[in-house]
Amino acid sequence: MKGMSETAAKNFGMRSTGGSYIGPKVQIKGEIKGSETCLIAGKVQGSVEVASEQVVVAPGGQVQADINASIVSIQGSVRGDVIGSRRVELRKTGVLEGNLTSARILIEEGAMFRGCVEMTAEAKADPAGKPESRPAESGPAAQTLKS
Repeated sequence: MKGMSETAAKNFGMRSTGGSYIGPKVQIKGEIKGSETCLIAGKVQGSVEVASEQVVVAPGGQVQADINASIVSIQGSVRGDVIGSRRVELRKTGVLEGNLTSARILIEEGAMFRGCVEMTAEAKADPAGKPESRPAESGPAAQTLKS
């Protein structure tokens, strides 16, 4: 893995240039854990946990893993469950086969998704890796649910 350039960060809508870049010719099997932004253009199989930062799966990137991050942007292919404590974005070139848990979700026209969605006020992973979720307690949708 190597650091990413400012151009790469800008091209993939990333918040910062700091972080790790998994290039298109790189394959990783195992567990990725960190506390910096991660751009995946290669193949990853296992698990990805960058709970306080952003994970971007670039077009052509292939992930067969559960992903847990603050923000997850899928522009490539993901097979696994995705937890984005702040936001999950499924871009028009993105494919997601798995469950999605997040406070905010964006699915662009053209994206492909097969799985279940759980909207939460905040999604965190417990030490066992299972999502801990709290439903929103105010607003029109919450009022409807309480009726």
